[in-house]
Amino acid sequence: MVLFPYISRTLLAYSYPCRQCSLRFPFSVSRHHQPISVLSRLGFLTAFFILFAVIPVAAQAQARSEIVDSVEVYFRVNKSSLDPDYMGNSVRLRDFSNSYRQLTTEERAFSADKIQIYATASPEGSEQTNTRLVEQRIQNITRYLQSEFGFPPSLFERMDILYDWDLLAEQVERSSKKYKSEVLSIVRSDRSDIDKKAALRALDRGQVWKDLLNNYFPSMRYTHVMIGGKYAEVKARRKAFQPIAQIGMELPNPRLRAPEGSIAPFPSYREKSWYRDLYLKVNTAVLPLLILNAAVEVDLSNHWSFHLPVYFCPFDWFSPTTKFRCLGVQPEFRYWPRPEDGWYVGAHGGVSLYNLAVSSGEYRMQDHDGTTPLIGGGLSVGYRTRLGRDPFSPWLLEFSLGAGAYDMHYDLFDNVPNGKLMFTDLQKTYFGIDNVSVSLVYKFNLKKYTTSERYR
Repeated sequence: MVLFPYISRTLLAYSYPCRQCSLRFPFSVSRHHQPISVLSRLGFLTAFFILFAVIPVAAQAQARSEIVDSVEVYFRVNKSSLDPDYMGNSVRLRDFSNSYRQLTTEERAFSADKIQIYATASPEGSEQTNTRLVEQRIQNITRYLQSEFGFPPSLFERMDILYDWDLLAEQVERSSKKYKSEVLSIVRSDRSDIDKKAALRALDRGQVWKDLLNNYFPSMRYTHVMIGGKYAEVKARRKAFQPIAQIGMELPNPRLRAPEGSIAPFPSYREKSWYRDLYLKVNTAVLPLLILNAAVEVDLSNHWSFHLPVYFCPFDWFSPTTKFRCLGVQPEFRYWPRPEDGWYVGAHGGVSLYNLAVSSGEYRMQDHDGTTPLIGGGLSVGYRTRLGRDPFSPWLLEFSLGAGAYDMHYDLFDNVPNGKLMFTDLQKTYFGIDNVSVSLVYKFNLKKYTTSERYR
């Protein structure tokens, strides 16, 4: 069906008008319809053969070889650097990497021959700034793909688009915002980008723009990557591979259509993959005190985790009168506002046996009878980030600070070797810092989960 316009124009080009009427025919069909020449007939037959034999076969071969994979990467406002901790970038890049590496196995024999990239910006910045950001985002994702997969520069193609107004319209249309109709009329109009932004800023004295800025613009800052390629011939005994996507789907922006061999970006609502990760840690901040420690943390859901550190020190600190001996645990539940690494807040409990002294102190403090640990709990805040720029690196660095209240039941001894008991059965409540950590972390992926979630 797609070839009909081409066939019609070719038939018209190779037909000839009758010398006695206005009809056009490739050959003579009546006495007064006379052909012009035999060579013209041969030219028509050649064109007819090309249209119906050569072109369909070539088109079919191309369609059969074009397979694509894709990924979206989101950016912080006014930033062009690839941040794996932002809006699930690390998860999508990891899924994309695993998917592409599976495509390139010997079983499937996939070879990329085209990589199309386009980047967008959110409209709160100036045209000059946003154009620069789009250019830098394309450059950064290109460098990442080259370093990660070794793609040559010749494979990359870019498609210029500054603002994805259609994505904004789709998201606002799904909402129940009171300003929905006003925003849609502006966004879907034929106004220039500058005029659209000015009109949106003017709605409800800037309140609409503020809501769009917080809830909708973050999803407009992204780079979309589409990889096309071909499959080599595989042996018949191998299992046939079903392609993950077919060619010819449309991009969400009607002004920009995907060429043959492309697929659409992810919709605004989609399944989001996350991994249940396990973290092993060592708190380097207390190692100078000769406190041995280890911690384990496991994800409970997309935003919650459980953290369990264990501290143990059987040593004096280079002197019998200085020691920080302890055996304790501090279990903690943590909430992560973002599914990936970044800031968290936590609530913890604590229990520990202790034997503490400093050389300048008169007394050595020990839990009562050596069997009465301090008990309490508190709150903490922390931040976790990756070591280096590799978004798939399992090595991380974590900072944490906590404070709480603890009930202490203890005895005091003279701070000399084998010092005698001076006071017994003392009690007090401690308020203050209960956790300072700078932890080196190694991450393991346990299991992949998917949840339906809207990216914003």
